[in-house]
Amino acid sequence: MSRAFLRVTHSILPVRTEKYFDTSISVGHLKEKLHIVVGTSPSNMRLQLRTEDGDVVGFMDNDTAPLSAFGVRDQMEIHVLDIDPETVMQWTDVSRVEKVTMSDADYDKREDSFRKFRQQFLEQKGPSDGDTEHDVSMAGVRAPASSVTFNLEDRCEVNHEEMKKRG
Repeated sequence: MSRAFLRVTHSILPVRTEKYFDTSISVGHLKEKLHIVVGTSPSNMRLQLRTEDGDVVGFMDNDTAPLSAFGVRDQMEIHVLDIDPETVMQWTDVSRVEKVTMSDADYDKREDSFRKFRQQFLEQKGPSDGDTEHDVSMAGVRAPASSVTFNLEDRCEVNHEEMKKRG
């Protein structure tokens, strides 16, 4: 029994995983295993074998042939091409997604909104303790009230410990 460490990618989804596969299993069995990983049904898969550099070796079209028949070895890539046009539309057509709209009054009623979180944060933070030199931003980061003005295209230099960066 020989195993190969293979990278698996998908033509539509940003799936990239690495797994060990037994090279004696059939391509059909591999497709069943990949169904769990990429979500494409085996009947809609076309497997493309690539080298570790991404060069195409060929297609693995014979579902009864073992992986070893295609010269599968460590560090190669199996690229799953989803040939179902409905799947392509399902994952790429944003017009199929229902847009949710909500009035401000309904949004204010929600307990899990950012607006409620911000309100609670500001209530806990309290007043700025009479510190007029700094303004409190939403995130609690303080910025000087009277900052130095920078012009567009100005450059600066940052010195931090051993790092010196000019931009």
